[in-house]
Amino acid sequence: MTSDQILALRSELSCYLEQFADCFGRVEPRLHLRHYLRGQLSDLPRKSVEPIALFNNVAPRTLQEFLASDAWDHGKLRDRMDVPAQISPAELEKLALANERVQEHLTGKQIKKVIVVPGKLVNIAAS
Repeated sequence: MTSDQILALRSELSCYLEQFADCFGRVEPRLHLRHYLRGQLSDLPRKSVEPIALFNNVAPRTLQEFLASDAWDHGKLRDRMDVPAQISPAELEKLALANERVQEHLTGKQIKKVIVVPGKLVNIAAS
């Protein structure tokens, strides 16, 4: 893809990447992921870190550090659910606890605390 084509997709790419926002603890790694994906989509002859960083006007070292140290934490995200925006926190908690993938991780554990942030997440602490 050319630079113009990638720029034309900016809003769609931002919307797509927003669904992964909770997988990173800080804003900076989200931006680095966006830069990396833009480079992978580009028509650059080499898809290595340095050309991708320069394509995005980012210091190559910054992107190298992102790829080396900001690992995707699969442990933080068990599953995603689409629910109505008006769902109550109690109903959201109930749906999350009934989720099959969540149940797999809760087997043999006692739930210590459940935190519900409507529209964002349900966090279940168990041991």
